[in-house]
Amino acid sequence: MGNLRQIYYSIVISLLCFGLTILLRVCHPTRHRLWMNVIKFLGKWWWNFSQRFRSIILAAPHSDEPFRHEGADTAPTSQLSIDDIKTKLYETCTSTLDRHAQIISLSRSTVSTPEVDRCRDIHAKTECEEESTQIKNDKFLSFIKSTNASNKVPVFYQKLIVYDSRNAFKNPIRQALATNGPKIRLNSLAIVEKLRPVRPLVLCRPGKSVIAAQEFLSVNTIQTMYAVKANDNALLLSTLWHTGIHRFEVASIFEIKDILHSLPSHSAPSLCFMNPVKPQEDIRSAYFDYNVRAFALQSESELEKIVRATFKDNQEAQDLELFVRLLVSSGHAKLNLNTKFGIEGLPAIRLLQRLKREGRKIGVCFHVGSQVTDSSGYTHAIREAHQLLTQAEVQVRFLSVGGGFGVTYPGNEAPSVTECLEVIIKACQEYFKEADMEILCEPGRALSAKSESLVVRVEERRGQELYINAGCYHILYDAGNLKWRFEVKLLRAMTSDAEIREFVFWGPTCDSLDYMPGPFLLPEDVREGDYLEIMNTGAYGRVLASRFNGLGEHGLLIVDDHSE
Repeated sequence: MGNLRQIYYSIVISLLCFGLTILLRVCHPTRHRLWMNVIKFLGKWWWNFSQRFRSIILAAPHSDEPFRHEGADTAPTSQLSIDDIKTKLYETCTSTLDRHAQIISLSRSTVSTPEVDRCRDIHAKTECEEESTQIKNDKFLSFIKSTNASNKVPVFYQKLIVYDSRNAFKNPIRQALATNGPKIRLNSLAIVEKLRPVRPLVLCRPGKSVIAAQEFLSVNTIQTMYAVKANDNALLLSTLWHTGIHRFEVASIFEIKDILHSLPSHSAPSLCFMNPVKPQEDIRSAYFDYNVRAFALQSESELEKIVRATFKDNQEAQDLELFVRLLVSSGHAKLNLNTKFGIEGLPAIRLLQRLKREGRKIGVCFHVGSQVTDSSGYTHAIREAHQLLTQAEVQVRFLSVGGGFGVTYPGNEAPSVTECLEVIIKACQEYFKEADMEILCEPGRALSAKSESLVVRVEERRGQELYINAGCYHILYDAGNLKWRFEVKLLRAMTSDAEIREFVFWGPTCDSLDYMPGPFLLPEDVREGDYLEIMNTGAYGRVLASRFNGLGEHGLLIVDDHSE
């Protein structure tokens, strides 16, 4: 109905413009070209206005902020239990999902009413849009509240509808998990058996994030900043916030916007812009629009850029917290991150001394590398930072030891978070025992890796090679480009007694570089059509995914089997 009405109005306006053009040409033959240009402009304006007005009307029921919740606590404590946090997340998501489910169910109705027609238009518009909200990006969104001790299916399941814009998943979850059906455990196997997904399926586990965050928060002497670049999923950011992590390390203005979009509307997170090289426009926006006061730098030119960007009313900003990025040894980690950022020696001393002369709030930061394999790497880095500060005769207010906190993968062992934090505290007490400074850390992988797993389907088997429907161009970047191994589970109702063998994976693209050598351990009888769950893919997976070959679509579900 809306489309017909718009076509009708457009025809009428076009006829009026045409008639007015003929009339003006007869009355004013010398000026008819000028009037024709004016009429063309008005016609284009009408068309653009009608399109904009229609999109606003159709988009009205959608929520652009699915995770904002006006009633959320502004200062949650780290003492909340996992159940409390999941309840908060459930409350923030329910209203949005109810509206979305109503739109979808009405769009599938055969009844013709103005309201149903409007919902059909919204549904069709949602299918072809790729906006920034969680529902539109992931195409398939269902938030599942955990089962209770008696293993009953909560009433909330009855409201949910499985939604995918390309109809990859056609079974409504309210039918698959109806209360009059069997009482099932909602883990990855149960979901796969009911949905039989065609596309890769990301399983989110907020409980894993809570456990990881609480391990960092248990050490009060070190403040934790989550490195958003590891995983910017709104659900993860909201979970960490409700757990008690209120500081976030960002690398771009877009990550700042993502955080504020994902957290409760009245929250006031502490944001640190720790990219040492930034556009001046982003610095200015971060400072004036988003209240960011902490910035990293590695040169005097970057310092001058920060000063210019925060200059206002003929006065320099006096509340800046400036972190000098130091170059330290990185021999105790899988990935060396010192080739791009960091300064040492005389340039570092000169920059520190200039900050001291100008009366700045000074901090230093460094990065010992990603996926630390030996916790003593923090000790070496802290000692090097102390030696440089001693030579510069500068005392700092902040010391950020960066990230590097790892997760254990097959063949890739990492020390525990508790061990690393204890080593950091001991080193700081030894080298900065008289310093009055705040110690910070920037974990990314350690807080996000276990929060997600990836369910894939075997499309073909060729000997010990498995062709799966996800690869290193999508979510399995580390498996392909870094050649890291991951724990893989065979999702099959009947447990396989076959011998465990080594396999390699090929991704779904036409590129021969889409290869993951593993080896990945699976039963020998794995075959085409089997589903596999690749564990601990939450870090640097979806954030590095692309749409190469038009692929990259995936589903998203929340499960509650974190205790398994």
